[in-house]
Amino acid sequence: MKVLDPKLVPVLEEKYGKYWWPVEYPKDVFSDPFKNLIITVLSQNTSEINCVRAYEGLAARFDVKPEVLANADLNMIKEAIRRGDFTTLRRRGLRKYQGLCWKSLTVT
Repeated sequence: MKVLDPKLVPVLEEKYGKYWWPVEYPKDVFSDPFKNLIITVLSQNTSEINCVRAYEGLAARFDVKPEVLANADLNMIKEAIRRGDFTTLRRRGLRKYQGLCWKSLTVT
């Protein structure tokens, strides 16, 4: 994954203002492909702020790993991502991706 070159930050701040990027993403998301997938699913059709809120709620409640989330109770996931103001459809989509990832890990 490409990371923003720190030398570009002053240029972007000069052009767009000091706080041009609306939210800081959790750092572990960029080093773990599964966490990156989860935050990508959470980001669909919502603001970045709500996306990060939902991810932080999920990460506070669960270890964000395929085997943990695939076996988690859907209502507990629902409660964990509630801060992000998500619909039932999004929760089901997240669960679908979790199950697919878990199955891909268990295939030998």
